[in-house]
Amino acid sequence: MLPNLAKQYSFTQEEIIMLKNRFDRLCDRGMMTKQQFRDSLGILGLEQFLAERIFNQIDGNKDGVIMFEDFVKYLSMLLNGSTIDKALWSFGMLSNNKSILELEDMEKMIFEICYLWNSITGSKSMPKKELVSEIFRIFDNDDDGIVQFEEFRVVYQEGVELIGWYEFLNNEDMSTNKIKEEWENVTKNKSRKKRMTLINRQLDEQTPQDLLNNQLKILQSELQGCSELIKYEKEKEQQQKQINFLASFYFDDKSQKTHGPIFNDGQVQKLYGDDDPDQNDEPYFKQYNMASTINNDRFQNNIMNRLRNLLKLTEDIKKLNSQQIVPKLPEQSVVKQFKKSSRSPSPISVNQTIDDIQQQQQQENVRKNLSIYFGHENWNLVLNMMIGIRKAIKSLHPLTDDILITAAHFEVKNQFEIIPKRTQKSCSFYEYSPLIFERIRKMYGISNDDFLRSIGPEQLLGDLIFGNLASLTEKVSSGKSGSFFYYSFDDKYMLKTIQKDEFVFFKSLIKNYYQHLLDNYHSMIIKIFGLYQIKVNKSKTKYQKIYFVVMLNIFYTNEDINYRYDLKGSLYQRTSRVKGQTSLDQNIPLKDLDWLEDKQSIQFDQKTLELFKTQLIKDVNFFKQNKIIDYSFLIGIVDNYRMNNDNVQTQCRFYERWNGGCITRDQKRLYYFGIIDIFTEYNNKKQLEHKVKSTFVSKDVSCIPPESYADRFIKFILHSLK
Repeated sequence: MLPNLAKQYSFTQEEIIMLKNRFDRLCDRGMMTKQQFRDSLGILGLEQFLAERIFNQIDGNKDGVIMFEDFVKYLSMLLNGSTIDKALWSFGMLSNNKSILELEDMEKMIFEICYLWNSITGSKSMPKKELVSEIFRIFDNDDDGIVQFEEFRVVYQEGVELIGWYEFLNNEDMSTNKIKEEWENVTKNKSRKKRMTLINRQLDEQTPQDLLNNQLKILQSELQGCSELIKYEKEKEQQQKQINFLASFYFDDKSQKTHGPIFNDGQVQKLYGDDDPDQNDEPYFKQYNMASTINNDRFQNNIMNRLRNLLKLTEDIKKLNSQQIVPKLPEQSVVKQFKKSSRSPSPISVNQTIDDIQQQQQQENVRKNLSIYFGHENWNLVLNMMIGIRKAIKSLHPLTDDILITAAHFEVKNQFEIIPKRTQKSCSFYEYSPLIFERIRKMYGISNDDFLRSIGPEQLLGDLIFGNLASLTEKVSSGKSGSFFYYSFDDKYMLKTIQKDEFVFFKSLIKNYYQHLLDNYHSMIIKIFGLYQIKVNKSKTKYQKIYFVVMLNIFYTNEDINYRYDLKGSLYQRTSRVKGQTSLDQNIPLKDLDWLEDKQSIQFDQKTLELFKTQLIKDVNFFKQNKIIDYSFLIGIVDNYRMNNDNVQTQCRFYERWNGGCITRDQKRLYYFGIIDIFTEYNNKKQLEHKVKSTFVSKDVSCIPPESYADRFIKFILHSLK
C-alpha cells in the first residue's frame, strides 16, 4: 500500500513512512475522527467551525473520518498540486463544498475566523461588511451575486493579496478604495502581459496528459455548477409560489385574491404612523414578482454562460484526447528548470523524457522536511511562537523612544499565557529584554507593526479564509545541531530554536551585543530581533522548555541565489558534497573545501573592499573579547546579475546598497552575506572538546580557542578577496 501511495502522490518511500508514523500518532486504528483532527490543530482547533470546515475538505469519502490516503492526498495537493487543484480546494473551503459561492458564504467564513482570532488573542476584531463585500465583488466578475468556479479561479491565479490581514484583524484602517487600487494595479496591461507570458511558458512545459487532466477537472466543476444552479433556482421558484399564495390573502388584487374560509374582504383600519415615505406604492407580491422576473433572466444568462463553457471545454477535451499522449523531448525551458533545481546536475541526454528527468529529481532531492501542517511535530510550536510574539509586541508601550536605556532593561523578563493554565496542556511564553530588542529593530528601520505583519499569526488566519494553507509549506528545515528553523511567510525573518546553554550565554551577551551594533553601523553580524522562551506543560509534573530567537534572513531577496557557502576557515571535513552524489539541494550551503574546489572569490571595488576589511576585523574582535567560536561567514552569490540603477541606495549599509546586496566591481555578480551562528561560548566543555579532537582527530577541527579561531577565520576570508 505505502509504495503505491508514494508513487501515486509523488512522495519518496522515506517520506511516506515518515508521514505514516506522524498520522498514526494522531489517531487510533488508522482513522482520524473530527475530535482527533481538532486536537491536531492545536490552538486553531479551539473553535469548532474552522476545524470542521477543513476536516470536511480533507475527508475525501465524506464518511466522517480521515484515512491515511486522505491525509497524503491533502499534503500532495499543497506541495505538488496544480493551480487548479489548489483553487478547487480553496473554492470548496469557502463555499462549504457547494458549486457556487455567495456573499453569505464569505461573510460566514470571515466572521468565524474573527471569532477564533478573538479567542486566541483576546482582541475584539469584528468583520467589516463593506470590505468583505468589496472582496466578493472582485471575485464576482459578472456582478450576478454568485461566484462560479471559473470566476474564482481567475482571481485566485493572480495570487494577489486583496486585503491587509494585519489591518483587518487589528481593526486598523483598511479602506475599500485601497482594495480596489491593489486589484487594479495587478490587472494593468503590463502585469497582464508578464503574467500571460508565464502562463504560456507553464503550458508549454505541460504534457498533453496534464492539460487533459486539468480540463477534465474544470469540466467536472462546471457540470456540478449547472446542477447546483438548477437546484437553487427550483428552490427559489417553490419559495415564490408559497409567498404569492400567502400574499393573495393580504393584498387587494383581484388577479391574486383567493376566496376561502379564512379570507376577509374587509379593509384593515390604518393606524397613525403606519405610513412609510420610502415604501413603494406597488403591493409587496407585485414587487416580488418583478424581482423574480429579473432573477429569472439572470438565471437564464448564468445557465447560458455555463453551457457555452461546457461546449468549449468538450471541444478542447476532444482535441487533447485526439493527440498522442506521449512524453515530449525536454525543451530548453524544462532543462533550464531542472538545472536550477540542483547544484551539479549530471548531463541530460536528448533522449531522456520529462518523466525520466522528474524521476531523477525525486530520487536525488529527498525532502527532509516537507512543511508545517497539522500532524507535524512542530505545528503547535510555530503557532505558539507566532501568538506569543504578538502578545509580547502588543504589550510594549507605544512611546518608548524617550526612555533612557539602563542596566535594568537588560534584565527584564515578561510572561504571557498562550493557553490558560486551567487547561491540561497550558503554555506560557516569556520574552527577554524587550525594550533592547525593540531598539535594535528600530536601528534597522523595523517598526513593531512591520515586525508583526511578518511574524504574527494574522497572515496565517487570513490565508485560512481563502483556504490557502500552502503558505506554510516549504518553510522548515533542520540544522545539524538539531535546531528548528521556521521562516516568516514573507521570508524576511527566521525563527530558530537554540539550546539552553546557548540561550544562557546569549542572554548574558545582550548588553555587549547591543553596544557593538550601536557603535558599528556596518556590522555584518547577524541581526537578532528577539529572545524568547516557551514553556509547555505536558502534565501536572512534566513540562518542556523551548528557547528561540528571531533573526533577519540574510537571503531575503527576489533574486535567484545560484550558490550558497558557509565558511569557517576550517578545512577538516568541511564539505557538503557526498562522493558519488551528482546533485545537492540548492538550499544547503556548500562549505570551505567546496569553496576552494570551485575556485570562488569575493571581488569588491576599492572603497567597498576597505569597508569590508575594516568591519570584518571589528566584528571578529568582538567575538574574541566575548569568547565566541563556531561562527561562520554565510554568503549567497547571484550570477549574471543585471545592474539596475533604480535598485541602488546610498543611504544604507555598504552590503545592502544594490537591491539589498553588494555588487562586484565588474557589476556581474551580487553578494548577500553576514556572520551567523554566534551562540557558542568557548567554555570548559569546548576546551575539553578541543583537547580531545586536536590530539586524536586533527589540528584543523572547527573547535579551537577564540583567538586561534578568529585568526584562522580572518585569514581564510581575506585570502578569498580578489
